[in-house]
Amino acid sequence: MRVGHIAVLAIVTLSLSGLTVGCMAADRPSSDSLPGTAGVPSATGVPIRVEINGVLVDETDLEATQAWNIGGKLVVTTYGSGSCPFVPEVTSVDEESRVISVKMTMAGGDTCTADSRPRTFELDVDTDGDLDEFSVQMTWP
Repeated sequence: MRVGHIAVLAIVTLSLSGLTVGCMAADRPSSDSLPGTAGVPSATGVPIRVEINGVLVDETDLEATQAWNIGGKLVVTTYGSGSCPFVPEVTSVDEESRVISVKMTMAGGDTCTADSRPRTFELDVDTDGDLDEFSVQMTWP
């Protein structure tokens, strides 16, 4: 009789675990529904200098935020949670100092995965100058 109770308890526990995992997965947006494109850009472009909260990003760090001029568009790749990526938004363009200001905001839900994945964004920049001459200053929360 005890073995029967243990078996029933085990089945109920596994069923509830499945429901919990199912609910957690349903709360997370799929990669396709998030802004930007998963991965790094496949096209090559001219690297653009990036500062994050005033600190220059090392261009040789392959898992750091990077920016390029690809076909006249500002292309930015960020790394972070695959389910809650940070999304760049151009907030201003200073033609005189050649600085593009970008604000980062988190997309996705309240429950984020603890992974680090690249996500790439194409940003339109309203400028008369060549993007190669600009630097990007990002602010993160």
